[in-house]
Amino acid sequence: MFACLYQPTAPDRDVATLAAIAREFSPRYEQHRDDLVSIDVSGLDRLIGPPRTIGEELRRDATARGVHVHVALARTRAAALVLALARP
Repeated sequence: MFACLYQPTAPDRDVATLAAIAREFSPRYEQHRDDLVSIDVSGLDRLIGPPRTIGEELRRDATARGVHVHVALARTRAAALVLALARP
């Protein structure tokens, strides 16, 4: 299972914030661009809960840091990336 965080263009964007959020959830993440990061969340269902709950926790963490993100979860990294970019 993979999660993807996409931060729509914002003038005050902090590049390191998305990576910091990803690190909080898993050491297995990849920053694709300044505004796009994917996270391998395999196994987090045992700690956090079902995929919907994982997504809510990711969004909650981002909101607490003052960052508006699109969050998507999917079985493959590519699908998560497409979903995060395509819709909020």
